[in-house]
Amino acid sequence: MIDVPPNGKLQVSVNGQTVETFSGSGMPSVLSLRRSVALGLFGPNAEQERGKAARRFQLISVSRNPDNKVGPILVKGYTQNANLTVGSDTSRVATKWSQADAYDFADGLAGPYALPAPVVRYRLREASGAERASSIPLLPDTWWVAATSKMIGGKSIKFAFAPQFATTVASAAAGAAISEELDGALSGTPQRVLISHGVERPARVMRLSRTLDLGPVSIDRLLVRTADFGSANSIRDEEPDPSEMTDDIVVNGKRKPSRAAYIVYVGADVLRGCTSITYDKPRHLIHLMCK
Repeated sequence: MIDVPPNGKLQVSVNGQTVETFSGSGMPSVLSLRRSVALGLFGPNAEQERGKAARRFQLISVSRNPDNKVGPILVKGYTQNANLTVGSDTSRVATKWSQADAYDFADGLAGPYALPAPVVRYRLREASGAERASSIPLLPDTWWVAATSKMIGGKSIKFAFAPQFATTVASAAAGAAISEELDGALSGTPQRVLISHGVERPARVMRLSRTLDLGPVSIDRLLVRTADFGSANSIRDEEPDPSEMTDDIVVNGKRKPSRAAYIVYVGADVLRGCTSITYDKPRHLIHLMCK
């Protein structure tokens, strides 16, 4: 088992070179490197080999696709195989980097599926003794972050525990489905939310008349991206705003049409009562210790 401390810092080795890595439950399922670090590891010509690698990894899963789609924004990426060592665990893995770095937390970013141990525990804070254990299903490694899913409003919605977000945020399509089943209403003016790769999305607060329960945690308020795959137009609006922001802020990306994405990033606001999240990959379970 790999035990990740609350600060998320891990010492990992990529092809024998130490890479300062941040690991979190909401980090990518493939080791994502800062672009400058990747070119230092694999050489300045590594990006010229993109075509063959891109075709190979697109056949495996979304998480292995070198490109990154954030809402309708496509950020071009690259991939290379490498030897990854964390503690006593070593494996041959795919690594990724992009024209715009996913986040600036560290030289490397790794979620539970990116690490070479069958079980990965994330300690969020010290336990108080009042926590109880709960388990929910873990989806296979086919998406860009580890997630569970739940049927809401007739749609299968992915939920990723992502405490890098201060507030829980949903895609437009997911927000509409949640609103339909749990009577959600938008309020307040739009705000910009950094999702990843320098891409910000406009979002508004949605309050739910009935709580959304996800294992031991409950959601009664979240942000909903208002310009995205799919539409949030079906959500009741407590305070209609004709001047709602819809312009995209893009860093090294371009718009790309795609089907609606049903995604919720469960943020630090919902996880404040949890002390650890454990990903048991062989058993396809997420274990949460929460009050």
